[in-house]
Amino acid sequence: MKKTKISSKGQITLPASVRRNLQILTGDVLYVKESAEGIVILETERQVKEKKGSADRAITETGGIWKDKAPMDEKAIRKMRESDLKRLDDLYNE
Repeated sequence: MKKTKISSKGQITLPASVRRNLQILTGDVLYVKESAEGIVILETERQVKEKKGSADRAITETGGIWKDKAPMDEKAIRKMRESDLKRLDDLYNE
């Protein structure tokens, strides 16, 4: 586990080894998520986009099972995805 300090402006410095391992570069956007246990999770914009791409691929690849269902627009798919993410988050935070 690496150690870092919070500045008076609320800024932190990620250790160089962590930045290298996670391929975080100057100017990269990080998403911050806090868990119920007080754990902070950082994700790069690339990771968030990869997750989105994975979900889109899964929907596309399983599209045939939806043929008997009403057509779904992007809004309905996003709502379903948000519901699934909340359910998974709830499972992890039990």
